[in-house]
Amino acid sequence: MSSDGDGEKEGSTVEEGSTVGYVSEEEEEESESEDENRPLSPEEILKGIHKSWVILGLVMGPIVVLGAIWSPAVLSSAGKDSICRDDQDGNPSYANGLSCTGKSVWDEKLWIKTGCESNCRTEANSYGVREREHLSTPACQASLSEFKNLTGYTCNCTSDYAYLPGGVRPGVVLVIAEVVAYIIMAAIIPIMGSVVDHTDWRKSFWNLCKWGVFLSTAGMAMLGENYIWVGGLSFSIFGGIFYEGVYVASSAYLPEITKHSAEAARLGGGRQLYSFGAQLCTFVIAALLINAIGDDDDSEEDLVAIILTLIVALWALCTMPLSYSRMPERKAKKPLIEGKTLTGSAFSDLWRDLQNLKKKYPEAHKYIWFRIFSSLGIGTMIGLSTTFFVEALDLTQSEIATIAGVVLICGMPVAGIIGTLAKKFPMKKLLGAVVAYWIVLGFAPLLLTKKEMFVEAIVVGALCGMGFAAYYSLEFAAFSKLIPPNAEAQYAGFFAATGYILRWISPVVYLVISQTTNDHKWALFHLVAYTIVGAIVFFFIDFEKGRAEAGRKGDGEVDVEMRSVDVVPVSEENESAVVSE
Repeated sequence: MSSDGDGEKEGSTVEEGSTVGYVSEEEEEESESEDENRPLSPEEILKGIHKSWVILGLVMGPIVVLGAIWSPAVLSSAGKDSICRDDQDGNPSYANGLSCTGKSVWDEKLWIKTGCESNCRTEANSYGVREREHLSTPACQASLSEFKNLTGYTCNCTSDYAYLPGGVRPGVVLVIAEVVAYIIMAAIIPIMGSVVDHTDWRKSFWNLCKWGVFLSTAGMAMLGENYIWVGGLSFSIFGGIFYEGVYVASSAYLPEITKHSAEAARLGGGRQLYSFGAQLCTFVIAALLINAIGDDDDSEEDLVAIILTLIVALWALCTMPLSYSRMPERKAKKPLIEGKTLTGSAFSDLWRDLQNLKKKYPEAHKYIWFRIFSSLGIGTMIGLSTTFFVEALDLTQSEIATIAGVVLICGMPVAGIIGTLAKKFPMKKLLGAVVAYWIVLGFAPLLLTKKEMFVEAIVVGALCGMGFAAYYSLEFAAFSKLIPPNAEAQYAGFFAATGYILRWISPVVYLVISQTTNDHKWALFHLVAYTIVGAIVFFFIDFEKGRAEAGRKGDGEVDVEMRSVDVVPVSEENESAVVSE
């Protein structure tokens, strides 16, 4: 605006005191306050809920990496508490009753120099994949005697001759803990699902599991010889239970916040992406700790694991509220059957849901059996792989941490694009390709035939990272296509529970093979059998027929009216009213 020759600059007001084009600070603050308090649109509310659901991957991701650092420390501590005795074939150790020799005092150069390497080993066993010591030959006895005099050697803590009291091999203690955890989960996860379904405590239960995850993870910091490690191992069992409890609670929300399988896949991929990002950050922290402290000595390995365990525990405690801050406390979905407790309803619901699927939605029923078998194969691979790397390949803590980093780096892009792929390809073809990929990958243990095959293990880790990201992003999204949209919440807990009903079987078989033969390669290889059975079941699932049975028109379209989101301001008082049916 120009002046009339009175010397005012262009852009000034016409009259003194005029407020044209001017907003006072008070008005600006009032406008901002009104904007903050305005009712959120349905899209904004739903976007916030989606973000909370996805961010759980960021919260829980570091726990996955922790296993790669913590597990070698547990196995090392268990090994130091082992004693020498005759092996499974009755071959003498010549050091019965004495403590085994740990890797921290092992002298590989002297072992070779005294002739033990050449005189006390055969090239391979009858399977051609595992070296074994034979100590009874005269040449070996002479070399071994010299080596013992120089070092005080008894028997190697990872050899066929080292056992914990009771005859348990130190290399299987993690597998035993996993078996116990899975058996407990098979019994307790249906009860968790019952709490989610039959009470108004879904969000409160999530918060309770937060404290369980924190305390159990912190307890895993109990590491060290003289059986201190048993305490940490016991806490890890409870940690796994609470960890799954969090996912039972969160999975029950997914069917309520999306009705499109492609969007569900996108959210699953987003959670995986967040998880991989958090895991990568944890990996960097672990690498810095290893670089600063070292991992050549057992005590250094323990210290790295203890510090990282406490960091991860605090991370879970502080960030968990972000994952449920926008989630509403939901009303009970199903009333308790009169005269039944939550426990009784849990297992009766499980059986009823299975029968309903078989009768009303047979394709979804087939998918459940596919999921059970794939969980036995793909699902247990993560937990058993660390034991395999330590016992079969003799990899160090830093090497296993490096493999974990490679898994994350290779998995992140797959998790990021899986939602896009789900829009372009039919779910059966996409998930079927992932399952076929895992069958091929299941033969990898047979290719890792020698100790310290670090580079080869990195390649396998990279391939596994891509496979894990793809499989877990699609697993529930595919199931949701085969059930009615108004029944998704009902079957979310059921779906989570079925993954653990029989999941203990494959670790038990792994335990039997490794305990009796001390051969972890064949123990891990047997997992591919479950994946193959699951693939056969998956082949016979008709997704088109399943969608028709579930009343779905097509991918993401339904025959019933979708639930809506009420337009209400988000506050502590009305948070529970954000999402309504």
